[in-house]
This record gives sequence, C-alpha cells and structure tokens, in this order.
Amino acid sequence: MKLNTDQIEEIEKYILDWEIEYKEFFDEILDHFITSIEQRMDDGEEFYNAFHSVVYTFSGKEFQKTKIDTYYGLKAFEMEHLNLYEKELMRDLKKTILKQFTTFRILIWVLFCFSIFTFTKYIEQFWLMVLAIYFIQTIVIFYLTKPKFSLKKLLPSQSQSIEFKKKNLKSTFKVGAISTIFMGISLLTINIFNLTNGYSDNSESNSVFKKIMIISFFIFSISILEILFKILKKVKLFKL
Repeated sequence: MKLNTDQIEEIEKYILDWEIEYKEFFDEILDHFITSIEQRMDDGEEFYNAFHSVVYTFSGKEFQKTKIDTYYGLKAFEMEHLNLYEKELMRDLKKTILKQFTTFRILIWVLFCFSIFTFTKYIEQFWLMVLAIYFIQTIVIFYLTKPKFSLKKLLPSQSQSIEFKKKNLKSTFKVGAISTIFMGISLLTINIFNLTNGYSDNSESNSVFKKIMIISFFIFSISILEILFKILKKVKLFKL
C-alpha cells in the first residue's frame, strides 16, 4: 500500500525533528521508513501502528563520538555514518601526505624547503603562498557544501517549515567529513605555531619554528586540496 502525501510529510517531520544535517542520510532513512511502513501496511497494520513500530527500531540507538558528545536515535545513526567517513578520509589524508615523501613529489618539497631556509627575507611571501592555498581550499569546500543563508535559520526549529529544513540540509557525508578534518587540523596547526612563537625567546629558534610550520602547513594544505579534487571528480562536478 502506497503512502499518501500527508503520511510521507509526517515521516519527514519526524526525521527532521532529530536535527538531521545531511541530505544523503535524510533520503536514505526516509526511503527506509516508507518501505518498512508500506510493507507493514500490506500485512494489515494501520499507518500509525506501522509508523511507531518502525520508529521503535531506531529509538534505542546510542553513539558516543567523544567523551562529551553522545547522540541518540536517528541522530546517533547519522553521526556514526559521519564518523566512518571521517576515519576513511583521515586514512586517505595520511596516505596522501605519505605520497609527498615516497614519490617524485619529494624533489619538489626538497626544493621548497631549500628555498625557505635560503631566502629567509621572503618568509612573509611564503606565508602568503600558504594562505593562498588555504583560501583556495576554503572556496572549494564552500562550493561543495553550497551553504544557504537565510534569516529563517535564526528562528526556532519548530517555526521552520519542512521544505525549508529539507532545502538547508548539507550535501554529503564526504563533504562534511573533509570540512571537519580540514578545520580541525588547520586550527591545531595554527595553535601550535602560536604557542611556539609565544614560548620561544630565541629569535633564531623562533624563525626556525616558523619555517617548519610553513612547510608542515603547506604539505598538509596540498594534501587536503588533492583529496578535495578527488571528491570533485567522483561527484562529477568537473573533469580533471
């Protein structure tokens, strides 16, 4: 038995009330709900009984991402999926960084390191180069996520329509995962750099730390950018 529009809308409202963030997950779980409920109704169950039976199968889920972040129900399933993608992308990032030292790229990095330690008067220009790569990454991530800005987002969740919530869902888990990893490691790198600058009284030592941080951050940035382009290629946004 096929569900009508009102019944599907009620299911959508229930799913979105869990503060689901990703369209990929929303579409998957909605399809699962509709299929399961229709099968139960074919067996003679009334809609609400079938609906609550399917809801019950998800109600006991719990996922603890960190010691202070624990999720329940549908949100737990979504965060568990996102966590798997984050782990997968971290493995890809480690492999990509390793490639910088195990392939022909090592020659480029040797030349880059030599330039930084030789032409010290251009250290600010090197920083600008790193910031330019960072800016490009930000633009690519922004393009992938396609965020929508609206004053309605400031309203309480209960005041937002179902259609509005659906339109503002994020695209895919891979985009969310790469954004999280990118921002997390970037902030960590910047904080380490600031700490080394703050606690180092020796100007020469400080300069060495700065050069090492430039090299490290640049290698990380290039690796992240390479992964981003792979994602772009997979989702066929453009050909490389």
